[in-house]
Amino acid sequence: MRPEMVYSLFLIIIYILLLIWNMFKFRYIRLLGIFIFVVYMAYKAAKLYGRVYPEKKEQAIRVFLWGTLVFYLCFLFSLTFGVGRDAPNLIFGDAERLKDYLNNRFNLIPFRTILSIFKDDGSISSIMVNIVGNIAALMPLGCLFPALFKRARRVLPFLMMTSGVVIFIEITQFLFSVGACDIDDLILNVAGAFIVFLVVMPFRVPIRNRMLGYEN
Repeated sequence: MRPEMVYSLFLIIIYILLLIWNMFKFRYIRLLGIFIFVVYMAYKAAKLYGRVYPEKKEQAIRVFLWGTLVFYLCFLFSLTFGVGRDAPNLIFGDAERLKDYLNNRFNLIPFRTILSIFKDDGSISSIMVNIVGNIAALMPLGCLFPALFKRARRVLPFLMMTSGVVIFIEITQFLFSVGACDIDDLILNVAGAFIVFLVVMPFRVPIRNRMLGYEN
């Protein structure tokens, strides 16, 4: 893909995100826009460094991928504990808080929350946030894990690594009584990452060669 096409696609994505933000007033869309912009600029910097020092282009791209993974995990952390959330509090420090969390924000029954969203609510904003948002949340791992870890290029290890990230987030949310600890989040998050994994893996080598500036 030519740089002009990448830049155009970047602008289109930003435009779509701004439209969604205007429609639904999602507060985290601004953070997402900043994340995409920073990652894009970091990629361009890595490509430029690879042109100046051709012998280090692979190292530059790998550093970019590692930096993107770390930055992305920080972005997830900010969504989990920052935007629109109550201040974190250890759940075991208050019996009433623990009881309220278990009754209203804790679910271990698969598809219970998903079905209730469509059955009891069904609004576009609720579906966008709780269904589409959870599917999209971990999609970058479908690219980043296989690019950085050889083991994650196989289905089972990839699913285990992705599930581990989600389980860590869900347990952390429970321990600090933030958001909801829901098995449906695990299902949707992993499904989104796995979709990207299935799409990207057949084209992993051509994408790598394109990023490094090699001819296919």
